[in-house]
Amino acid sequence: VATVELLNSLLTKLARWLTNRENHRTQSEHETHMLAKVMIFKFINSYFVLYYTAFFKHHSHLFAEPMECWQDDCFEDLSWQLAMFVFFRMTFSNMFSILEPKVALWWRSLFVERRTMGSTLHLALSGRTPLELADMSAAEQQSKKDIYDEFQNFDEILLSHGFATFFAVSSPWVCFATLVSSLVQIFLDMRTLMDGQQRPVPVRARTNEPWNMAFDIFGVMAASTNIILLIFASDQYDSWTFTEKLVLFIYLEHMVLASRLLLKVVFPATPRNVELLQLKQEYMVYRCLENIKVEQNNDFGGMFRDRRVDQVEVFEHDIFERDEQDDVEPTLQLWESGQIMVRGLQAEAARFLMRSS
Repeated sequence: VATVELLNSLLTKLARWLTNRENHRTQSEHETHMLAKVMIFKFINSYFVLYYTAFFKHHSHLFAEPMECWQDDCFEDLSWQLAMFVFFRMTFSNMFSILEPKVALWWRSLFVERRTMGSTLHLALSGRTPLELADMSAAEQQSKKDIYDEFQNFDEILLSHGFATFFAVSSPWVCFATLVSSLVQIFLDMRTLMDGQQRPVPVRARTNEPWNMAFDIFGVMAASTNIILLIFASDQYDSWTFTEKLVLFIYLEHMVLASRLLLKVVFPATPRNVELLQLKQEYMVYRCLENIKVEQNNDFGGMFRDRRVDQVEVFEHDIFERDEQDDVEPTLQLWESGQIMVRGLQAEAARFLMRSS
């Protein structure tokens, strides 16, 4: 397990080195190509052993000797191996993420800035010396720390997501264990971000890509892997023929994908009202840049009529803008929220039936 984590760190550095030499035009292209490399490298390095145990260990030989699973149960063997990965990431990986910035700061202070051993040890434990606290501003103290790497943070979340979902059918407990590990990691990342690393600068982004696509790919692969494990690797369907297993796999796979598409239609990532407000904002920006004069009584809703059947009224000013004193703190009302959701589903179903007829 330690070898896998060490190789993951080296493969990340290799992917970063290769991507930097590709000289991409934009930051989004740079992150997309780097994420593609990291996903391929880490998928093979992290999950190869688990896939081998689940599907091939029971039917393979090593140095002319047949391979056997733990207690002749590959699911039990897979569960133990998955437990070692999750436990190691919960303990040693989080401990390393805490100590790494402090060790780097200690090394830089001792061998680069030529400090004394006592001040260097105090700097590594507290993040600053009393002299720095008196002489340096907060920005200067931040500059002495390591830069926060958001790509590594997202990458660790994606890797933990794979451990939690790829083999959930053989180890249902791994989802709860990963949840606990994620909560611990959030708390430790908060402390590390406040004490051991520079505070990140907010950056505007249109979407969360390419991470949304990465999580979608992992979700589809997790569904396929669990269905294959249940049908082909377990003993529950040993009496079935291969054709019957294949038909069941295709049926379940299509049901999962259809359910996923249905949920995306019923609960879109971007609500309809937000999409309309974005279109309105883009149109107003375009009108200002092109210096297009529009009368006050002009109809701004005509730009949306060709997109959907629904007639949408677009106002000149934002009707949702209110003064700060008019803002009311929202309260949680589950019953009213449920009623609104039911009415929305009924309206969407009626609209769908009307269009079908």
